[in-house]
Amino acid sequence: MKRGVFLILIAVACTASDSERTRQAAERRRARDSLLTTEVVQALRTPTWAGRLIYERPADLSSDSLRVKRPDLAPSTDRRKR
Repeated sequence: MKRGVFLILIAVACTASDSERTRQAAERRRARDSLLTTEVVQALRTPTWAGRLIYERPADLSSDSLRVKRPDLAPSTDRRKR
């Protein structure tokens, strides 16, 4: 019986008071809010405005393109004979 009362007293003594829980909750809220305002998080946030999706054509890496744009880089065996 004494052991049960002792355990109950320890459990009550170890629990946080209402004011302590309120302070801890406010501290967690401040930490979360400060994290949400960092530059990295703001950059990763989904934009709220409707934006455009810009598509850029992929670079043409074919040998035909190389011959047309930079004949000096094309191997001599690939060059057309006249």
